Amino acid sequence: MGNRRALSNPWLELSPDGAFVLRDDIPHVKEFNRHRHKDPSHCIQLRLPPSPFIGSTVAPLVILLANPGIGRGDRREQTTPAALKEIFAGFQKGRTAPFWPLSDSFVDTNAGRWWTAKTRELAAEVGGRAELAKKIQGIEIHGYHSEKWAAPLTNFPSQAYGFELVRRAIDRDALIVIGRAQKYWYSAVPELRQYPRHIESLVSSRSAYLSQRNLGTNYHKVLRALGV
Repeated sequence: MGNRRALSNPWLELSPDGAFVLRDDIPHVKEFNRHRHKDPSHCIQLRLPPSPFIGSTVAPLVILLANPGIGRGDRREQTTPAALKEIFAGFQKGRTAPFWPLSDSFVDTNAGRWWTAKTRELAAEVGGRAELAKKIQGIEIHGYHSEKWAAPLTNFPSQAYGFELVRRAIDRDALIVIGRAQKYWYSAVPELRQYPRHIESLVSSRSAYLSQRNLGTNYHKVLRALGV
């Protein structure tokens, strides 16, 4: 990481038994929702555990997204004691953090179906969903759920750690795919624009499929990063 001072992980302070928001983020989230109240689909919902990043911190493939959405069944499926244990393990385990949406326990959930669909072709290439889960990391611009994406008025304090994870991915020479919100990512992590091992965009960022069709000529770069 050169001379950069490593940031501590703020998500270690979040409790599965409390409110699903970091204390330092509360005033920013409240102001965001106040500003967006005329369109509730953009408002942040705090009844779901945040998902600012998922997967191993040494994964060779990193996918950059915007923020986690809200689908039918998410609250019921992600707030059981077993689900919360696995989701919160993702904040704590670093190198061995689970890419929980691809785990067997989430396969029949909304989040599991979303990620399985988006990564189906890659999973087939590497030998299955469980094998792929060891090799990818997902990082969101912020970790809080909303039906539709809208950029924060100002960055939430917790976002700094997500941006740090992107810089660590650059340091370890990971392949980085910008799945959504390209302009925001370039602004947040300026060195990303000049990083040679990044894929600037998908054919359709709205779908975010990591498929041969949506990655186009970059598909084989992704396979090489995964060791195929």
